[in-house]
Amino acid sequence: MASPYVFRQFGPAEFGFNTVIGAAGSDGAGAVLVHHQSRGGFYSSYDVVKNGVSTLIYPNQSITNFSVVGITATGELVGNWDNASSEGEGFYTLDDGHSFVPIDVPASIATGAVGAINTSVSGANDEGTIFGTYFGSGGGSGGFVFENGVYQAVNVPGGSGTHVTGVDAADDIFGTYSPTGSSVTVGFIDSNGTFAQISDPSFANTYIAGVTASGEAFGSFGLSGSTLPSFTYQNGVFTLVDPPGAVSSTLTGVDDAGNVVGWSSGGGGAGYVYSGGNYSIVDAVIDGVNGAGEIFGNNFPDAVLGVPLAHYLPNDFNGDGNSDLIWRNSNGDASIWNSNGSGGFTGQDLGNVGNGWQIAGTGYFNGNTDADILWRNANGDTAIWNSNGSGGFTNQSLGIVDNSWQIAGTGDYNGDGQSDILWRNANGDTAIWNSNGSGGFTNQSLGNVGNGWQIAGTGDFNGGGQSDILWRNANGDTAIWNSNGSGGFTNQTLGIVDNSWQVARTGDFNGDGKSDILWRNANGDTAIWYSNGRGGFTNQTLGIVDNSWQVAGTGDFNGAGALGILWQNSNGDAAIWNSNGSGGFTAQDLGIVGGGWHIQSVPS
Repeated sequence: MASPYVFRQFGPAEFGFNTVIGAAGSDGAGAVLVHHQSRGGFYSSYDVVKNGVSTLIYPNQSITNFSVVGITATGELVGNWDNASSEGEGFYTLDDGHSFVPIDVPASIATGAVGAINTSVSGANDEGTIFGTYFGSGGGSGGFVFENGVYQAVNVPGGSGTHVTGVDAADDIFGTYSPTGSSVTVGFIDSNGTFAQISDPSFANTYIAGVTASGEAFGSFGLSGSTLPSFTYQNGVFTLVDPPGAVSSTLTGVDDAGNVVGWSSGGGGAGYVYSGGNYSIVDAVIDGVNGAGEIFGNNFPDAVLGVPLAHYLPNDFNGDGNSDLIWRNSNGDASIWNSNGSGGFTGQDLGNVGNGWQIAGTGYFNGNTDADILWRNANGDTAIWNSNGSGGFTNQSLGIVDNSWQIAGTGDYNGDGQSDILWRNANGDTAIWNSNGSGGFTNQSLGNVGNGWQIAGTGDFNGGGQSDILWRNANGDTAIWNSNGSGGFTNQTLGIVDNSWQVARTGDFNGDGKSDILWRNANGDTAIWYSNGRGGFTNQTLGIVDNSWQVAGTGDFNGAGALGILWQNSNGDAAIWNSNGSGGFTAQDLGIVGGGWHIQSVPS
């Protein structure tokens, strides 16, 4: 089965081994932290790669044993070194990794430590809270949290050897310790000074490796004489993670949507992603995942970052990480404006395509990193132009489909790494053509849905890695069919929304890895419903936009990792609202494009 991720590789080749150890942002647009190690392990270095530019990370200080252990969502790096006195210190960075600030737990709070205090940072959460362990040169240790310049020691009462391994968005602290008089290691949660043990009596040891923003911990059990089973833990419940056919497995992360990642050995094992009860195997060792669902690690000798295809950018025809614009002239001419990510566009002529042909959608039908174009002829003929990423397209005929069937959307509904085609018949029948990535499609019937219901959009609303279907009823009722990736859908009702509001587009406007809903009112009012990935939405009003302006599309035109909104005016003027990923938008005027040219508006 093809991977449901599009992988980006990072070298350079002169190093014997490279691995991605963290990624900020989403959809590959943020900073990527890469560790390079020479053959034999004699030399290692760290780079941050952003917008194709690689920056070596190393402080201009008298230090040794320098290592970077993580990167936050905002691009802040954290790690460790030995200072000029050979004492262990942590650090965090400012100014995109150009300024280093030491982290050194003060002796006044380092309870139980004897001698000089050494500090070891384990990581940081996306809010910038840093955590780890302190230990004395003469013995004794404990955990710590560092936030907004303030240190907090963490020591479980009635225990020793406390290590902090994670802090969630509610500031609950997670980690491990050994109860007094015991040789075993168990987990703990510290909620505002109230400690609770995390352990399972079936296993000798419980190791907490980390925690998500929503408080879902993950780690492994220790059982004498056997492999270490992996688990997730939330609200007092353990869930074992056991990839089929694996001799042993290591769980390395959980994203904000609850998707579990790791790697396994034996039974054809490699990296795995566990989502919705299903395991997907990927050809890479997966060392972690960020909140947006990007997986990272290595496929020896290359470092790799895997972007979920379901989150992939709309209309990135040349695979450079920026959405492009596709235009059509009333005389049949077609053109692409390729974005450079900095506000500029380069025109590419696609020639004249007879007006019997209309663009019905775009997508990644063959699983590569370049968007393809789906065409439909007035006689029912259907075809795909597969992009080669360098400006060329190869035509693939899909044959004639009776005009009672219309294309309602495109998306990766089964999470296999290729875009599929969603069809709707005039009689209410609904079907998906699932792509195999090699030019073939398999038909899947979704049954008959009464014509009171119409497909309003598609997107990955729950962050599960598959495209879902957004429906709208003539009475204003709104619902989502959430895909389980195996051909099934679960209905989720969103309630009735007054019919003065219509769905204008769907997409990830805040860069959190979940699709949101863009609404437009008949009076010009515009709003976004931001998905939290768990069935809830938060409304943000964007104000009234004159009805001479219509939403013509979406895309990440500036490399921000969040989708902006493409507008076109009835006078030919075009503009982009570029998203900053935090609810704000900056307008960019593209000028008036006349002479019969119009931005192609395709189903989302």
